[in-house]
Amino acid sequence: MTSQETQHALNISPEDVAAKLLDIGYYREFTVIFTKTNGEQRKITGFLEAPSGPPKNTKAVPMKVTQGDAAGQWRSFRLDSVLGIVSAADAAIFY
Repeated sequence: MTSQETQHALNISPEDVAAKLLDIGYYREFTVIFTKTNGEQRKITGFLEAPSGPPKNTKAVPMKVTQGDAAGQWRSFRLDSVLGIVSAADAAIFY
């Protein structure tokens, strides 16, 4: 199943992901699960920084990783590849 087929099955549109990111805001931790271009799934926890200018790539969302081996590094994901996204505040409800 392609990432777009999986995303459709989960009913997460790029517009829904963008709206969730706006709701989460800058400098607030969240976790995203997405499908990489090679088909692997990846889970990243981090935050968005406020942009200092126009985006260099409008198809990818850059985030600063806060957990795991890549902590402190920048990673990105495409809105159309997201399988799930949850803010740290929302996740805390389940603990």
